[in-house]
Amino acid sequence: MTRNLTQEPDSMRVIQSILVVMIIAAFGFAISSVGQVPAKQGSPARPRQTPAQQPSSEKRYIVQVESSFNTAVKANELTRKLRLTYPNAYVQSPGGDETLYRVFVGPFNNREDARQVANELTGQGFAGVMILPWSSTSRKPASDQVEKVEPAQTQEPDDAMRRTLSSLSTQIGALADELKMMRRETERNSTMLELLISEERLAKLEDKIQDAIDRKAQLDAREQEIGRRSRNIQGELVLRGGLRRDEAEAAIRADLQRSLEDVHTQQAAYQQRVAELNDQATRLRGRIEALRKKLELLDLKSDKEEK
Repeated sequence: MTRNLTQEPDSMRVIQSILVVMIIAAFGFAISSVGQVPAKQGSPARPRQTPAQQPSSEKRYIVQVESSFNTAVKANELTRKLRLTYPNAYVQSPGGDETLYRVFVGPFNNREDARQVANELTGQGFAGVMILPWSSTSRKPASDQVEKVEPAQTQEPDDAMRRTLSSLSTQIGALADELKMMRRETERNSTMLELLISEERLAKLEDKIQDAIDRKAQLDAREQEIGRRSRNIQGELVLRGGLRRDEAEAAIRADLQRSLEDVHTQQAAYQQRVAELNDQATRLRGRIEALRKKLELLDLKSDKEEK
C-alpha cells in the first residue's frame, strides 16, 4: 500500500516533465520561424495597389456615335437615349481649339467588345459610329457638367407647375367660398319670397274670413227680422187689408217660413266657410312663423361668418 502511494507521485512528475519539454520546444520553433522572415531595412514598405490603381498595359477602346454636336443639349439628349441600353455612354466636352461635343460609349477592354457595340449601334440606325483608342489621359467626360445644369432647367418647369397649381387651388377655394355665399343668399332669397307670398295669402284669407263673418252677421240680422215679423203678423194683416184674413195670414206665415229656412241654409254655409278659412289661416300662420325663424337663423349665421 505504501509502495503504490510512492509510485503515483513519480509518474506524475514524469508527465509534468514531458509537458514542460513540449512547451519549450514549441516556443523555440515559433522564435525560429519569426527569425526566418527577411527584413528589408532602409526602404519603406510600399502600399499594395488596388486593381484600379495598378497601371494597365492593355489597350482600351471607345465607340463614338453621331460624329459631333454643336451644343451640349443635343449631345446630352443622345446620351440619355443611349444610357437606356449602354449605361457607360457619356458626353465629352470640347477642349483646346475644339468647339464640338462628342458622344462616346465605353471604354472597353478589347477591340472585340467595342466592335460588337459598334455593330449594334449601326444596326439600330445610328450614324457616324467609329471605334477609337482610349487612354486614361483623355479628357474627362462632360456628362457631369451637363447633368448639373439639367436640374436647374427641369426645376423651372416644376416651379412653374407648382405656382400654377397653387394659383388654381387658390382660385378653386375662392370659387367654393363664392358658391357657398351664393347658395346661402339664394336660400335666404327663396325663404324671403316664400314668406312674402305666405303673408300675402294670409292677408287675403283674413279678408275672406271677415267678409264671411260680415255676411253671417247680416243673415243673423235678417233672421231676427223674420222672427219679429212672425210675432207681428196681425199688424201686417191690418196693413194689407182684405176680406179673407185667414188665407192672408196663412200666406204671410208661409212666406216668412220660406225666408227663415233660406236664411238658416245660408247661415250654415257661411259658418262652415268661416271654419275652413280659419283652419287655412292657422296653418299659414304656423308656416309664416317657421319662415321667420329660418330667416333669423340665416342672418345670424351670415353675421358670424362675416366677423
